[in-house]
Amino acid sequence: MSNESFNTMLKTFNSSQLSAVQTLDGPLLISAGAGSGKTRVLTYRIAYLIKHKKALPHQILAVTFTNKAAHEMRERIEQLIKSLNISIRDKMWISTFHSLCARILKQHKDLIGNNSLFTIYDNKDQLALVKKIMKDLNINEKVYNPKTFASQIALCKRQGLRPDDIDQNNFPVYGHRFQELYFQYEQELKTAGAFDFEGLLLETYKLFLKSPELLEKYRNQFLYISVDEYQDTNHIQYLIIKTLAEKHRNICVVGDEDQSIYSWRGADISNILNFDRDFPECKIIKLEQNYRSTRTIISAASALINHNHLRKDKKLFTNNPVGNTIQLYELEDEYREAHLISNIISEHCHNQGCSYQDFAIFYRTNAQSRVLEDSLRSRNIPYRIIGNLKFYDRLEIKDILSYLKFIANTQDEVSLKRILNSPKRGIGASTIKNITQESQRQKKSFYETMKYLCETNQIKGVARPGVLEFIQTIEYLRDIQNNMSLSDFYKEVLEKTQYIKVLQANNSIESMSRLENLQEFGTAINQFEMENEESSLENFLGEIALLTPSDQSSNEPSGVTLMTLHVSKGLEFNTVFITGLEEGLFPLSQNIDNKDLEEERRLAYVGMTRAKEKLFLTYAIKRNKFGKINYNSASSFLNEIPDEYIHLTTLTKKVGFFSKKDQRKRDGGTGYIDQNHYDSSPVYWEESDSLQQEDPSAYEGIYKIGRVVHHPRFGAGKIQKIEGSGDDLRISVVFKNQKVKKFIAKYAHLSI
Repeated sequence: MSNESFNTMLKTFNSSQLSAVQTLDGPLLISAGAGSGKTRVLTYRIAYLIKHKKALPHQILAVTFTNKAAHEMRERIEQLIKSLNISIRDKMWISTFHSLCARILKQHKDLIGNNSLFTIYDNKDQLALVKKIMKDLNINEKVYNPKTFASQIALCKRQGLRPDDIDQNNFPVYGHRFQELYFQYEQELKTAGAFDFEGLLLETYKLFLKSPELLEKYRNQFLYISVDEYQDTNHIQYLIIKTLAEKHRNICVVGDEDQSIYSWRGADISNILNFDRDFPECKIIKLEQNYRSTRTIISAASALINHNHLRKDKKLFTNNPVGNTIQLYELEDEYREAHLISNIISEHCHNQGCSYQDFAIFYRTNAQSRVLEDSLRSRNIPYRIIGNLKFYDRLEIKDILSYLKFIANTQDEVSLKRILNSPKRGIGASTIKNITQESQRQKKSFYETMKYLCETNQIKGVARPGVLEFIQTIEYLRDIQNNMSLSDFYKEVLEKTQYIKVLQANNSIESMSRLENLQEFGTAINQFEMENEESSLENFLGEIALLTPSDQSSNEPSGVTLMTLHVSKGLEFNTVFITGLEEGLFPLSQNIDNKDLEEERRLAYVGMTRAKEKLFLTYAIKRNKFGKINYNSASSFLNEIPDEYIHLTTLTKKVGFFSKKDQRKRDGGTGYIDQNHYDSSPVYWEESDSLQQEDPSAYEGIYKIGRVVHHPRFGAGKIQKIEGSGDDLRISVVFKNQKVKKFIAKYAHLSI
């Protein structure tokens, strides 16, 4: 791409996008609506800065929230710059907040009192450390939840609070116990030469305050600063960016307050809403044209979000076709809901040439996925779940990462205790306890103490060979780590620790699966080596530790995508289902304040604007929750979407609940709904009758031996046996796999 081609590409931008690209100096807020092309704008703007010699590549700081987004942005910008025949001598600073801070801290270890490699603890490492400290402080896990302590520590750090800053009145449930644990937690991190995720940010900000010379260095270096997804920043991230930008004030933030859905993890919507107060001279450019969705979807979503008060005035529009009316379905329960969705997907794929990858199913809570999964499996519809167990959370990957982390930093006690007996070496709990007590007495690391006790012959019995073997293995691997490539070293780690040998000897399906995962991890290391000139163990561990959930790709086969609404942000699909639109479920609670209700509404808005062509909304009259049937009213959000954009189909024989606007449609404003109303021929509804009757005696006339029925989990089957009557009526069904299942008819969820 020449200069001429670059300028030609700029002509494809709309006027607002072009203005955002070409506005270079001073504070700039790009208020970017859903699907408005903000990433493309931000990418071209950075290239435009370099093209017009406003700054060299290393003088531009660009921050986003996932490594994947940062990597893609860096690649795009580098391609644009190279196409303009501009050489890139110094690496650009395009990264996540955590990667940025880790890079700064590594470059200035002497200023933080740590001249060696430091370890980065992920959430599971943090939890393991919290549990250890609770045990040391005799804090009962049955009384105090370790996860709550860990999340409170993270929250404090996001707010810039150290243990000394804690007001015990803000933690009435935990009081002095939390402050005591927080003090000890920070001491343990320091001893281990480690930082947790939030500590990377807090320590960097403290470093800037402690060292004005260092702050001035980075202020002078970063002439231009860009922040993507600014609505998702928390308080400490806000402080870091504001501090860096105060001198030159060339700061561009891109975001959309209507998509601020992460307050539960510290995101502060006021950061974007108050940007013009922090920088009064700022220019505000609104990207209001959506390129993703149909006009109907955009109009409906805009009408919904207009009910929020915590937002800037923004009117999203699109030149895309009007598209299909949004389909709203009222169903009897979550099983009928899942049936309907599976039927629609099946019909579209079999009769309309759609692909399973075109569909996504969103839900408010993870617990909703089970019934949906059962229904998809029963119809042999492939699917994948985004947001559950990720690759780097699997046991074997965590184990091998702990080996690598400990080899790199033998002060890392959390990693050491994870791998000491994995695979098993006969090192029991009493031996570990004795080493721990001695290390505390001598004020030495666990590993140093373990070596000392072996050398002085104080570890005896069955544990001694295992401890000696472990020490010899670690020392050998530490000696050779710098003498071979990272990929070859990884193979040596697998072999010398005997981790892979034990799995091979097991020869079970589970162990084979774990071997495949370890092989895939090797592939990840090879890819890292190809993409990075400095492919050291330290750099690799740093990149892995900073992976976010959005970066960790699923190895599930391609198919229908299932995920919570929170995970859906940033994605798009041709067809989207939003399920469980009931008060108490979505919005999640019926007794929430207006601020939380607005965030729930933003979550609905995010979900709706993921759909490109078709949008389906569903709710159920009754839903099983914690073993009890709950009856809830329809979500209040449905009343906030104008009638003209929605078509309601009810699939209940008895009227359950309708929104006020639906009542107006049916009763002509009288407030009376015909109790006999029932849409007997709904689109895609393949079940000819419902066997979930209110009168148990009705079952006896419907169930007959030999009749074919369908179960949401087990699929189609034939009734083999009928026993009892009324509430105790039981039926046995033989399914296609020849397995026989017995059901109580009242709770069977069967259909003919």
